[in-house]
Amino acid sequence: MAFAGETLATGFELGACSVHPKRNLITFGDETASLEPKVMDVCCLLAARGDDVVSRDELIDHVWGVKFGSDESLTRAIYILRRALAHMSGHEKPIETVSKKGYRLAVPVSPLRSAAPEARLPAAAPAETCPSIAVLAFADMSATQDQGYFSDGVAEEIINALVPLSGIRVAGRTSSFSFKGENKRISAIGEALGVDHVLEGSVRKQGEQLRIVAQLVDARSDTHVWSHTYHGTVDSVFDLQDQIARSVCNELRVIFHLDENEGRLAPALTASKEAYDLFLQGRALRERIFGAGVLEQAEDFFKRAIALDPEFAEAWAELGYALAQMAGYVAAEDRRLVLAKSYDAAQKAIDLRPDYGLPWMVRSWTPLSQGSFAESIRLADRACQLSPDDPDVLVRYGYYLAVIGRVRDALPPIRKAVELDPIQGRNHMILSMALLAAGDVDGAEHHGQLAVGLQYHAASLPVQLAAKAAGNAELAIERMVAGIETSASRAFVSEVATPQLWRMVGTIVFAGTDEQRKGLIAQMLAMIPEPTRRSDVAFLHILLSCGGYDAFFDAFGDRAEPGNHIILCLLWCGFAPQRGLREHPDFPAFAARIGLRAAWDVYGLPDCLGDCDTL
Repeated sequence: MAFAGETLATGFELGACSVHPKRNLITFGDETASLEPKVMDVCCLLAARGDDVVSRDELIDHVWGVKFGSDESLTRAIYILRRALAHMSGHEKPIETVSKKGYRLAVPVSPLRSAAPEARLPAAAPAETCPSIAVLAFADMSATQDQGYFSDGVAEEIINALVPLSGIRVAGRTSSFSFKGENKRISAIGEALGVDHVLEGSVRKQGEQLRIVAQLVDARSDTHVWSHTYHGTVDSVFDLQDQIARSVCNELRVIFHLDENEGRLAPALTASKEAYDLFLQGRALRERIFGAGVLEQAEDFFKRAIALDPEFAEAWAELGYALAQMAGYVAAEDRRLVLAKSYDAAQKAIDLRPDYGLPWMVRSWTPLSQGSFAESIRLADRACQLSPDDPDVLVRYGYYLAVIGRVRDALPPIRKAVELDPIQGRNHMILSMALLAAGDVDGAEHHGQLAVGLQYHAASLPVQLAAKAAGNAELAIERMVAGIETSASRAFVSEVATPQLWRMVGTIVFAGTDEQRKGLIAQMLAMIPEPTRRSDVAFLHILLSCGGYDAFFDAFGDRAEPGNHIILCLLWCGFAPQRGLREHPDFPAFAARIGLRAAWDVYGLPDCLGDCDTL
């Protein structure tokens, strides 16, 4: 039996299980399983077809889209869905693979007997009483519908103009833009983002002519406070953005009796409209991060923008940001060389505009791989002073403090980043790791699961450890298997390419004997002899979790590699085997060698160590 989309959206039964798409949950009796949104989308499409076969291409195109889908993403989603349905329903093979055709459900689909309440996105509970606002992605109303990057750019520059203003809290770009294309009530968006006002709008670009419509809505009552239409040309886009930001501020000042603030709100970034267009296209790709060639394309757009306007500070900063992300996420022979280029681009942006926080944050990535954690913290602190309400800057500063074990100092900026950008999975993942180190396993589980649900799959690492810390080795194993396609394991997962083999690894890591763990370490070392690949996060995670401390020290090397310093956040947890590594006689020398000791001399010892004579 097949169902219409509207019926599916309210929920349905799969055999003995109840599926609640709006909550991303599967339930059976008192048991509940949480699914990632994309996995739930796969489930719904299969259910909509009943016992018909759905091709792999159709699933990929429908769930991820032609540009972003991949066989790997679908394979992972099918695996996770099969495991959840098999566990909840007891059906051994709930999804059937039809050779060279696709997949179909092997369990009956029927209407939901009792609907579950509507889901809520992770809401940010405002800690302040000041007025708050979210600027949604502006709709592209151009006839060709190919100016989405431009309309996003208009909204993003309005966000950037509002953020520095005192007395107004502005939701982060990632969270605000997460509702793009969704037909949600403003009140629901406001509740999810923890804001009392929402700015929405549209951009129509026809040749050189622009028509921008902006509307300020009271999110508590779903009523329009103010609306205006602006006309101009591409050459005047910065003036239009400034007018909109100023109008919004004036309305909020009247409502909340705020002081006046003179001066231009939205600066003119460049005199070249061609460079600005390239900049917007590059930033749209850089913010996407993941996908084949995405960051490389972003790099090209920024370089072309800079070629047209070498004084374009924001383009230099975004080029540095893209290169820093490439060092962590894109395979390269020399990741440190990529980081060095990122540092140079960020420095150029600082030379052009020293009061701009973003390039200071970008510069902070490089010293970590040079053994200077203290310098990274200093630069990130400087970025926070310049941009105290930028969640990207705040979370990076907090992350560095967590890396060196200063967890109590790390939590406030990380929590503020989560408050400002509550639907950014990265923020929840970093908070999850910091909470693990602080001993708050329940909090770590909560935020780790939010990160995974928000498609930030690198959070597989802290949620594995949260499950283990809670005494649930089987769940930790399941989460390790589910994470085989994540960025945290992709560097060497080809060596352990199947879920079956990865399950064996997870079983030994989380539930094996000491002898089995020693055997696994020996096998992994033999399987991956190259030193650079041994420094991969997932490899280090296995060594650490198996108590292979000597091998861990050797594999990590003398300096952190781009991306692998995340493992250091987990050294400060109070449970074994992380505690065992800190108690190892070679740990003080390791800490001195990679630069932790120097950072402690400046910022203090890790919270979990206190005044330790051996250090």
